[in-house]
Amino acid sequence: AFIALRRDSERFALATIALTTVLFLTAANFGGGSFNKASTIEFANVLKPILKPQDRVYCVGFYGQDLPVYLNRLVSVVETRGELTFGITSEPEVSGPRFLSREAFAVQWQEPGDAYAVVRRSFFERRLPLLGLSYEVMKESPRFVLIKRLAQPTP
Repeated sequence: AFIALRRDSERFALATIALTTVLFLTAANFGGGSFNKASTIEFANVLKPILKPQDRVYCVGFYGQDLPVYLNRLVSVVETRGELTFGITSEPEVSGPRFLSREAFAVQWQEPGDAYAVVRRSFFERRLPLLGLSYEVMKESPRFVLIKRLAQPTP
């Protein structure tokens, strides 16, 4: 494009810039999926049609920043705080109840009602079995597992 401009060929320069832009956007479109590994949209697409207002939703072992947006509702976060620590400690009465230890999560999970959790795979494989929870797997990906609470049988 620069050479074309130097030769006073503005049309060729414009065509070169347009073609380069199209090639870049095409490559970015096809390669972009590999950069989207932490998205929870596929799990939100499973949950959204079945969620009721009273259902509980958890992110376990990570904070999926996109999940509350896709579901248009608050989610509870288990075993992670990260960059949210400042806000949690600044207003613990407001945000504290949504950030749970794994022990508090295990207690809440067993409460009556439907509950769903998007669980980081490493947590699912190593720590979740130690909690002794009843659940069924609804969906899996290389990074996450979606589980649903199974109702405890009444004795």
